[in-house]
Amino acid sequence: MTHTELKEKYKYHLEMAEGYRMQLNSLGYISDFDVMAIRLKNAIFSVFYIEIDRTITSRMLDHVKPRFLYYYYMRKHTKKSYNAISLGGQDHSTVIHALQEFENLYLYDKEYKQNCDEVFKIMDSHYNLEKKDYMMNSPRVDLLLDAK
Repeated sequence: MTHTELKEKYKYHLEMAEGYRMQLNSLGYISDFDVMAIRLKNAIFSVFYIEIDRTITSRMLDHVKPRFLYYYYMRKHTKKSYNAISLGGQDHSTVIHALQEFENLYLYDKEYKQNCDEVFKIMDSHYNLEKKDYMMNSPRVDLLLDAK
């Protein structure tokens, strides 16, 4: 698929998700957690062009990196359990590992950090959150800053 086709697919997915969300929310069938998950998946797709779904279990790094970001954001902003934020039937240890790997990638992979920051910016615009450095509360970042 070309870049333009992917953008059109993203717009279509976003419109469909918003329509479903409004219908389900009006009926009381969807929670704020579900709304955030849908918006985050759409934001990740708009930046990485990778769909995050419980049926996709690929171990390719291009598919794994967006999943790491999904787990990190959902854990940080919802305070749900590891099992609650997992995609499908994944074990809590999978999510714990993903959070550790996210931290490593975010600190050392510049391209990944830029993509993550773009997703954070999209999500912040949805929820009118103030801009913040997402990793400054991490003890590993403190150690790196002290070493300089």
